[in-house]
Amino acid sequence: MFGMGWPEILLISIVAILVIGPKDMPDALRAAGRFVYKIRKFMRNMQQSLDDITQEAELDDIIKEANAVGADNIDAELEKQAAHRARLATDPDYAEAYQAELERQEQEQMMPLKDTLADKVKEDK
Repeated sequence: MFGMGWPEILLISIVAILVIGPKDMPDALRAAGRFVYKIRKFMRNMQQSLDDITQEAELDDIIKEANAVGADNIDAELEKQAAHRARLATDPDYAEAYQAELERQEQEQMMPLKDTLADKVKEDK
């Protein structure tokens, strides 16, 4: 903690008691605690803001790389996906139809597996 050991903390405590006085010490410690809390909260918010900015910058870099590789429509695709998710969240009929389509596609994918399994059962008999 800032290179401070017990002797330094003891010295600061003695000076604080002499300067502030034992009567006002609880109020001073409470004020110091609030100050430290506000500083920590401020630093936590700053760190979160920096993390958000970094994440946005990385996303921009990824989009630029994808566009450079040949995915020219990446921006349009991202907007399309965002609109799709927003519609799923707000339109129950659309969400139900989408879920039904997903289930139908899953059933189509499962059919070859079921046929293969049925053939194996016939062979075993």
